[in-house]
Amino acid sequence: MSLNFGKPDETRLRRMTVPEARGHLEAGSSPTAAMGPKVRAGLDFVDRSGREVMITSAPKLASAVQGRAGTRIVPEGKNKATRVRKPRSRS
Repeated sequence: MSLNFGKPDETRLRRMTVPEARGHLEAGSSPTAAMGPKVRAGLDFVDRSGREVMITSAPKLASAVQGRAGTRIVPEGKNKATRVRKPRSRS
């Protein structure tokens, strides 16, 4: 997610807390109308589960898991996003 999308002062967000995400939504900072519902759904997930959520696209999933793409929304008071565990291979 980017703030001020398409403007000279565009800023990419890799991680934000729930209050930060809510503030960006209220300020109308989300880049497109399509991004708002994703952020709201992410906030709902974090509120209900207490866990972080990652917003990304399918082609960028591997990069997002490594922290090089996408945006994570983390619970308030969490300084660092938790690591995403690799699924165990089934033998």
